[in-house]
Amino acid sequence: MSLTVIILILFTFLFCLRNFFQLFRFKPKSVADFLMTEEEIAKYEKIEKEFLAQERKISDIQDYHERLKNIGANTRKNKDGTYDRRSKYSDLLNLELPKLPKKVEKELKIGKSLTGKLETYRKLYDTRKNKWTNNLASNYAFVFYLISTLPTIITAMVFDNQIGKIIIWVPIIFYFLIKGIYKKEIGKLLNEHERYYNIKAFLP
Repeated sequence: MSLTVIILILFTFLFCLRNFFQLFRFKPKSVADFLMTEEEIAKYEKIEKEFLAQERKISDIQDYHERLKNIGANTRKNKDGTYDRRSKYSDLLNLELPKLPKKVEKELKIGKSLTGKLETYRKLYDTRKNKWTNNLASNYAFVFYLISTLPTIITAMVFDNQIGKIIIWVPIIFYFLIKGIYKKEIGKLLNEHERYYNIKAFLP
């Protein structure tokens, strides 16, 4: 048996394993099943509240920073850059101003992290839909892959040369072409269902 045939058989075996495990994955009954669960909605709302509180906190710190900078602009400084202790606000300015930029940066990072978590939940519907569409299209395309594999193996064994090495790619190319077609058609069908169920009204 040639290396070309062995490679094709190996690819087929791996494809079989992949599609076998897909049988036990998430199986939605409608597009509504791609939406967030009640538990996920509760987590999303909690993070959203944290994010809004964090935005207010950042805004307050930035406003406070600006006010101190404005006060500092009209306050006498020493040669070393610190504020003159004879000034009414010198202690406050010397204590707070150097720390505020890092504090703002720290709070912005927390805000960015919360934004990322919210985006993950907001994209959950599309993530699930796209993953399911990809898996379903793969399953349909795999049937055509199997149909084209046997004649390809026979042909590759007959032409155990450069032609055989080229022929090995036929089922694989065929698989991805069929998968692309099915993904497009499934996508159209899902779009119709989304309009019917008015899915946009349920998205965060």
